[in-house]
Amino acid sequence: MGSVEHVEFKTIDGLTLRGHVYHARVRGPGVVMCPGFNCVKEMAGLPGVAKAFQDAGITALVYDPRTVGDSDDQPRKSEQT
Repeated sequence: MGSVEHVEFKTIDGLTLRGHVYHARVRGPGVVMCPGFNCVKEMAGLPGVAKAFQDAGITALVYDPRTVGDSDDQPRKSEQT
């Protein structure tokens, strides 16, 4: 079973975006997943989809876009609705 790692990375204008990397057991392909407009990474079943990719040997990055969830900037949206 692969691991899940909390990650942070900077945008070109200096904001910090935050998310989770679902590491596959072995090095291989990867996918970047971003929730829809004004949604956080825990919504829309993204963790389950990321886990399915992980189980299939594909590393998945799921992150909160700017202004929502754990990522920086305003306005804020932090909970599921």
